[in-house]
Amino acid sequence: MWTIEDLGRAKSPVKALALICVIGSVWFAAACSQKMDNEPKYIPLRQNPFFTDQKSARPLVDGVVPRGYLQEDQAFFTGKSGAPGSGGPLTQQSATAPGIVTPLPAAGSVGQPGSPNAMAANLASNVQPKVAGQTDINYFPLPVDQELVERGQERFNIFCSPCHGRLGDGQGMIVKRGFRQPPSFHLDRLRQAPVGHFFDVMTNGFGAMPDYSSQITPRDRWAIVAYIRALQLSENATRADVPADHQADLNGQGPQK
Repeated sequence: MWTIEDLGRAKSPVKALALICVIGSVWFAAACSQKMDNEPKYIPLRQNPFFTDQKSARPLVDGVVPRGYLQEDQAFFTGKSGAPGSGGPLTQQSATAPGIVTPLPAAGSVGQPGSPNAMAANLASNVQPKVAGQTDINYFPLPVDQELVERGQERFNIFCSPCHGRLGDGQGMIVKRGFRQPPSFHLDRLRQAPVGHFFDVMTNGFGAMPDYSSQITPRDRWAIVAYIRALQLSENATRADVPADHQADLNGQGPQK
């Protein structure tokens, strides 16, 4: 630290001026730092005598909804339809015309070759809603296209494959190291489960599986559900399920079912 004596020993006015500037800068910086370090503020739950309730944290104005948190679309944000005391027929989005909602096929049509809705069934009689009057939806509440499925594949490989395996067979890496094995997505029970079931499990957890609502956005959860459906279809697909304009891409590979 320079002092006034250092100024006296300076052999030229330039050096003296430089020392003055340095000393002034150090004092100025120290003063600013001290003021910022001791900045008046209230930490959470600290008392504030300015308000009559003595609380520093102020409540929100009645009726305020944070931007982006209104979540009016119940199907998109919960995977459920209906409300306590109400209900309606389940519907399914057509795989051939994304965004168009059509009635579910009859239960007997499950597994019929060539049907784009082959893995979707009218499971209303088998659904056990967790909330009275609510059921898992069996349609995608957003358009399903290649981009969504590829996004679902990426998210699935990151968040789901450690337990469920990249094939969805429940043989993930941590399962091989002793963690509880989840059921395979290729069981008939899960192949016939409504899509809302998978979304609900990711949102709220199920059994040994924790919820992933804070890690995966609602849109990405639906993308993962779309990819799970793609995995289920690929595991049990036949040549008849391949569109005619892609039949030539098979090059004779695979069994002729």
